[in-house]
Amino acid sequence: MSQFANKDQIEIEWKSFQLDPSIPEVPKYQDNVFMYLADRKGMTIEQSKKMHEQVVEYAQSVGLDYHFEKAKTPIECIFDEDKEYLFHFD
Repeated sequence: MSQFANKDQIEIEWKSFQLDPSIPEVPKYQDNVFMYLADRKGMTIEQSKKMHEQVVEYAQSVGLDYHFEKAKTPIECIFDEDKEYLFHFD
């Protein structure tokens, strides 16, 4: 934005929101994002992995490098007192 001619006329407003307020603080599968999603959405682990593979392939097509096997489920996220999540990836 520093190169934008009208940068002094831009106002940025952060609006935080929770994607899924029904996520338990202690999910059933804390260490496997594929099993976690399969359990939450009522699908098989194979379906969950396939869905993640499709996201990874799409991300690669636009120059992004996703590694869901490193993702943490909500129990390993940082919770603040307002139940907002700060997701952590190693």
